[in-house]
Amino acid sequence: MLNVIGEICGFIGGAIGIATALPQVVRIRRLGHADGLALSPWLLMLVMFAAWTAFGLRVASPSIWIANFLTFFTTALVVTAVKGNSLRTWSMILLGGIITGLLVFYGPIAVANVVMVVLTGSRLPQLIR
Repeated sequence: MLNVIGEICGFIGGAIGIATALPQVVRIRRLGHADGLALSPWLLMLVMFAAWTAFGLRVASPSIWIANFLTFFTTALVVTAVKGNSLRTWSMILLGGIITGLLVFYGPIAVANVVMVVLTGSRLPQLIR
């Protein structure tokens, strides 16, 4: 029963995460430029969401992997809005996501756990500011 409640809460939280990038995408598309937007946090988030997707698959948690998989793509929309919506940009995003996912999924669980903590903690400076 607790597992079901946890998954439901995970899906609710995941829906919020999925929606967080959409206002930025709309703003960039409406303005026609991404001036003042730092690309590096969005690239770091791509790595983080790819890692969490793989981790969710590894621990068999649908709310973790589905929410992070979808959030990976909404974040990728921001990156493509900045870098250009090209096959090259999408290829690099997907390649980076696949490599990250494979490392987390097939790597030692202790290493994967540390990677997950570090990636999640990497957002703290942004939250504090």
